[in-house]
Amino acid sequence: MTLVDIREKLMEECGWYDKVNADLSDNGADHFINTGIQHLELQLGWNKSDSLIEKTLSAGDTVIELVNPRYIKRIYYKDDDDEQVDVEWTSLPDTPAGDGSAWPLRVIQVAADDDNDRTMYIHAVWHTSKLTNNTDYSFWTLQYPNLVILAAQLIRETYFRNSAGVNDFAGVIQAGLNNIYKDLVAEEMAGESARWIRNG
Repeated sequence: MTLVDIREKLMEECGWYDKVNADLSDNGADHFINTGIQHLELQLGWNKSDSLIEKTLSAGDTVIELVNPRYIKRIYYKDDDDEQVDVEWTSLPDTPAGDGSAWPLRVIQVAADDDNDRTMYIHAVWHTSKLTNNTDYSFWTLQYPNLVILAAQLIRETYFRNSAGVNDFAGVIQAGLNNIYKDLVAEEMAGESARWIRNG
């Protein structure tokens, strides 16, 4: 499902006529959808959110901006012998001026190298990118749209301070996440995916 499909389900099946307009445009639903997806990610740690990105720093530059990080595991660069050299880093308290479109944004600083450009490798765990356009989708909306719908409702119930509603949704969501975790464990035990070929 895409973002607009999730909105439509929330309106038609869950009665969110106040948060989704008649033309299926957003009237507040997207906040709960994105926050719900973030809730799912925080409940279930898994290897597919763990990845490596590259950032190029010109000589003298020290600041790296990261979009959607959960937490950083390691930062390094490669020397002339292609050996990995770990880099110490620190978070900056203030983000650079911008339009606020990055969500969430984390700014870190590394030691300067005034003589050389560097390609920095950042090994981190990442949030899914925020869904904003009608056609946007994520792993969660494609593979487990029902959990996204449930999580959006759970987040909304917390705003109403409805403990019974939160508990009802939380139980169903946790059961679904437990089943996904079992699949992940089975995948890890089976070995690398390159061992398997599936047609269709």
